[in-house]
Amino acid sequence: MPGGVKYYLGVSGGPFCTPTRGCGYTAGTPIILWTATTNGDQNWLSSYPGSGTVQNEFGDPGVGDPWDLAVYGDGTGNNSSVAIEPPPVTSMTWTITSATDLGAPYPGCYAFINQHATNGQNGTKAMVVYQGKVQQGQRVVLYDLCTPTNGKCGNPSNAWHPDQFWCPETF
Repeated sequence: MPGGVKYYLGVSGGPFCTPTRGCGYTAGTPIILWTATTNGDQNWLSSYPGSGTVQNEFGDPGVGDPWDLAVYGDGTGNNSSVAIEPPPVTSMTWTITSATDLGAPYPGCYAFINQHATNGQNGTKAMVVYQGKVQQGQRVVLYDLCTPTNGKCGNPSNAWHPDQFWCPETF
């Protein structure tokens, strides 16, 4: 990461708490990059390998309050915002694929492929950093998975883009 700063997937504004509603999120709130916090909105759970949901640990699935990583409005186009949503949402299913399995030079990292948006017409759609600009507060969006052979992405159009791969860290 630029300047050695580590960024994490977070919910814009973090969770909120009120005396009447308890703690939670507003459905459709964008996912952004942020440095580490203790708000609980940066901890995510998923199954690997295979397809499934990516759940935020702050919303506790044990009490029926899961919150999932999804595409806002079930969008399928490039630059559709990735957001936090309560299930069921069509776009909440992701396949997590290792960079090594894809042939990308980022060992230990993974691409998150959205199953709702990935099809013959759209190609492979992945969770990426908006415009490839890895910085505090930058939006996370859906975009074509860039590969050396598909020519789908900007400059360079014939390369893997590191902003499309996510590397887990445990605390």
